Parts: sequence; C-alpha cells; structure tokens
Amino acid sequence: MSVALTTHGFPVISYYDATTGSTDIALCSDQNCSVAPVIAVLDAAGGAYTSLQLTSGDNPVVSFGSGALKLAVCGNSNCTTVISRTVDAVDKAYYTSLVLTDDEYPVISYADATDFDLKLAVCFDTSCASSSVRTIESDGHVGYHNSVALNANGYPVIAYQYTSDNDLRIAVCGDITCTSPTIRTIVSDDNVGRYTSIALDANDNPIISFRDDTNQDLMLVVCNDNTCGSTIVRTVDSDGDVGIQISLALTSGDRAVISYWDKTNTNLKLAVCEDRNCTSTTITTIDSDGDVGTYSSLTLTKSDYPIISYRDDTNDYWKLAA
Repeated sequence: MSVALTTHGFPVISYYDATTGSTDIALCSDQNCSVAPVIAVLDAAGGAYTSLQLTSGDNPVVSFGSGALKLAVCGNSNCTTVISRTVDAVDKAYYTSLVLTDDEYPVISYADATDFDLKLAVCFDTSCASSSVRTIESDGHVGYHNSVALNANGYPVIAYQYTSDNDLRIAVCGDITCTSPTIRTIVSDDNVGRYTSIALDANDNPIISFRDDTNQDLMLVVCNDNTCGSTIVRTVDSDGDVGIQISLALTSGDRAVISYWDKTNTNLKLAVCEDRNCTSTTITTIDSDGDVGTYSSLTLTKSDYPIISYRDDTNDYWKLAA
C-alpha cells in the first residue's frame, strides 16, 4: 500500500487486491476521503509491493512486483487510461520503491528475490518504454526492505537491509543510473534494517527509519553527511514489539514523522521528532480499534499534517487517517 496527495490535497492510494489478484488504485475526492473513493484497476494480473508517485498533473504512477517488476502509468488523473509495462522480467521483484525525476521519469529500487540482489531500474521516458536495469549489490542476500530517494542532482540514494548479516546499508549513486555507487554499512548492531524508509534533508543528508528486530524497537538514523560517514542513531519507540511496516516523511523543517504498527497492542502509531536529530519524540496512538496499522504509508500535507493509509486486519479492509 502506498499513499500520495494530489495538488488539491486529496489522497490517492495504490494497493494489491488479494481477492482478485489485481493492482488497484483508490482516488479520493476530498482530503478526508469521506466519500467512497473511485477505484480503478491498474493491472488485472498485478502484484504486491506497490509504490506510488503522482506527476505534476496528478497522474498516478505505480510500481509493483511479486512476479516481474512492473509499472503502471495513468494517462490522466482518474486512471481511465493506463499503460502497464514489464520493466524487468525477473521471477520475483519484491519491495519496490518508486520516485520520479524532475522530468517525471520513474526510478525504481527493488529486490530480485530469486538472485537475492538489490537492483535499480531507471526509465528514460515517462512510460518507461526505454530503461536501464542495473544490479547495485549482489554480494550475499541483499536488497530486501529497500527505500529510494533522489538527491538534488537527481541521483538515487537507497537504504536497504543486508540480510546476510542483518545490517542496515546505504548505496549513494554518483549518477542517475548508478554505475559506481558508494556502499556503506550504517548500523550493524543486532538484527537491524527491516522496514527501511528514507528521506533526504535540505542538505541531501539521509534520514532513515528502520526496525531493530533483536530489541523489537523503532529506530532512526540521522546522517550528518551525504554518504552517512557520520551518523546519530536513535531509539524512537521501545515500548513493546513496535516498529513494523514503517513509513517516514520529513517536515519542512527536516523533522522526521514516522507511522508504524505496534504489534504488542495491534495499533497504528505515529512518532514525531521534535528536531532534526530527534533528541525528543512525541508518540501518539492514531487508531486502536481492533487489529489495525499494518502496511502503513505516510505522506504530509503542505502544512506538514500527516495523512496515513493502513490496513484494518480485523475487518479486512484499508483505512485512512487524516
């Protein structure tokens, strides 16, 4: 599941429909999605691990996987016309993460779960008729739980779990197709790096949320330079088994805002850092009505207010907190 806001501030949500096997999109007509959204099918033979971005004209662009890496590009804001394209014909493309360049060309990081590689697909047009697919790292079992952002030069920066050692790593690309990335292990204490979510601050320094599986905590690493040579590592929430299926966004003041699932209490929670280095945090339970909060996806309004899509496992549907 992935959420984005239109220029009017209306939520758009991509998701996998396990009943039909399709990749769908929900289009809300107000900020709170108080009226039943319009549902459009992007790919009838779709996949999970959706990641959504909107063009400047509010046209949805969605990457997804499970089988091959695929991309759905809507021809208008209502998705009445859709181009669905196979970008990489791998057997298993997991954990897709999508961003758009300034020219609105898709860039997708993902895990090749057959060969256990971290890969990057860079499109050279808006519908990805032409693309470059590159293996970023293939040493060991890598690429799961990846998240990509673009720096001011338009070059990809990817956070991911190095599963062979259960470390959190980062790949910083020196060009758009990432011919020679700088790869660094950021956190190697305990079993870390799952559910990573990355954003870049105003100086292109990465800020990454992730889970510490050993201690069952929600964590944050704040990098003091572009390649994370110097970092601050924070425990954001350690109250129970928390920090599952995380989504991170930065406010206009570079403060981290994180949505996540509290497994102990089966609740949706939100952590808001009080400064860039997250020296203190406000934690709020957003929804506690049943087993709620898995697969959360977070975005911020122009006023830095959180909008969160997530799953209600008790009732078997998705919800929106606005």
